[in-house]
Order: sequence, then structure tokens, then C-alpha cells
Amino acid sequence: MLDQISSRLELDNAEVGHSDMATGARVEVFCAATPERVRSLWEAIDRSSPGDIQALAHAIRSSADAIHAHHLSDLLQDLEVLGMRGEIWRAERLMPEVHHEYRRVMACLAD
Repeated sequence: MLDQISSRLELDNAEVGHSDMATGARVEVFCAATPERVRSLWEAIDRSSPGDIQALAHAIRSSADAIHAHHLSDLLQDLEVLGMRGEIWRAERLMPEVHHEYRRVMACLAD
């Protein structure tokens, strides 16, 4: 299963080595938890809450890492740093790109 996800997301196949059962569980967790976290992240940006931006970006990034969605993870790491620095306006500008990549990952997982 991870091989299929990796190839669809153009991920590094050298990192693939986990069992299908564990991979399926990580994908399930990502698909179940991430939509609400992304909504909360948008809300944190609207509220100008840098601590929430940092925490939510970190949580989503961890889930993205678990399924080897590296581009999404990299974007979230940038967002996490922006939250840490209190740079709300930059986080707001980055969020559409994060959301687009999140939707792309979800679409790949739905196939």
C-alpha cells in the first residue's frame, strides 16, 4: 500500500519498508484526523493565534511524515516556524499552498 501512495505522491521509495497493516493504520489516522486539524489551522490563522498555528502545523506535519507526504510536511514545517516567530501574515500567505497540497495528498489516498 505504501508503495502505491509513494509513487502517486512522488515520494522516495527508499523510505518504503513498513508493513501494509501499519501503513494502512497511518493512512486511516491521517484521513480521520487531518481534515479537522486543517480547519482548525485556518481558524488559528483567522484568529491570529501563533501558538495554535505552530501546534497544529506540527501535528499535521507529524501525520504527513508518517505517510511519507514530504512536500506537505515541508510546507507545514515552514508554517510551524512562522507560527513560532509570530509571523501571521506570512502564515496566511502560505496557507493556500499548504491547503492545495493537503487536498492533493487526500485525493491520492482516495484513489
